[in-house]
Amino acid sequence: NRGLSGDQKTQALKRFPSLLESTAHVFYPGSFLIGPQFPMRRYLDFVEGKFGDNGNPPASVAPGLQRLGLGLMYVMIYQLFAPYFNNDTLLSPEFENSNFWWKMLIVGMYGKILLYKYVSCWIVIEGSCILSGISYNGKDKDGEPQWDGCENIGIGLFEKAYKFGHVIASFNKCTNKWVFQNIYKRLKFLNRREISQFAALLFLAVWHGLHSGYYMCFFMEFIVMNSEKAFESLVKKFPTLVRWHDSTLGFWIDVVVSKTFLFVYFGYCMIPFGLLKWRLWTKVYGLIYYNGTILFIAFPFIAQLITMTCVKKSKGKDDGKPDISVKNANGNKQD
Repeated sequence: NRGLSGDQKTQALKRFPSLLESTAHVFYPGSFLIGPQFPMRRYLDFVEGKFGDNGNPPASVAPGLQRLGLGLMYVMIYQLFAPYFNNDTLLSPEFENSNFWWKMLIVGMYGKILLYKYVSCWIVIEGSCILSGISYNGKDKDGEPQWDGCENIGIGLFEKAYKFGHVIASFNKCTNKWVFQNIYKRLKFLNRREISQFAALLFLAVWHGLHSGYYMCFFMEFIVMNSEKAFESLVKKFPTLVRWHDSTLGFWIDVVVSKTFLFVYFGYCMIPFGLLKWRLWTKVYGLIYYNGTILFIAFPFIAQLITMTCVKKSKGKDDGKPDISVKNANGNKQD
């Protein structure tokens, strides 16, 4: 175990899995269609009876049924709203003839409802993983069993999110963790975070399929996350904005504005993922003037320009200050 990182220690295999074990892991009923992804080490520990007391995980029926109930609630929400916000909605003459702001509102609703389809699947499948026991993740500080070993959606963070980073951190958690450990971190030797991030997202796009919409969607994730980091870095350079955000009123106003922005532009990012084909998603993007793509590509450069301008002005002010130092008896300056 020497020289291994924490992630590597949790995934390291002490023996080479058999063909039967590898096949069973790949085609595990609770994960092979839509996830969650989990390492071979977790599967082997599970089938070898290393979970729980004496190889038997705690009773899992009740927590499994709770996730099933929550998943079915999201299925119901999706079924209620999907007829009104779907691919046909974006490609309809009514959408094309609407004003820009109404289009963006529809786009936001479209993205939210489209994602609920996947959220409902993840929660229901997580329930099946809990029921089988493979989702068992030890006990908390109070001695209660934890069933988040195969949690693919942090529903609390997802619904309360007001930043793109919150959404990315909250959904497809197991798959994203697997990609982070096995793709992103293994490119650490390149010493460029952006290259590692781009490679991980490219891998995810290839994993999903060959439609151009997948690649555009994950490209949007790349530029969105970089823009958000640039924005947060820019805000920190202005003490007045920091104080405003730290105040109670400022914080909640920022949350409302941020959630509205997230709602609209997360839907914008989901358009290619839903429509998939080049001729379809480019048509819809054209109707809303590619505004999100332009915004997120341009903002890091705009933030850099603002930073350079502010620094230059600040230096200019400092240079214009009078020299109020006086010389002491030895002729050296002192304040």
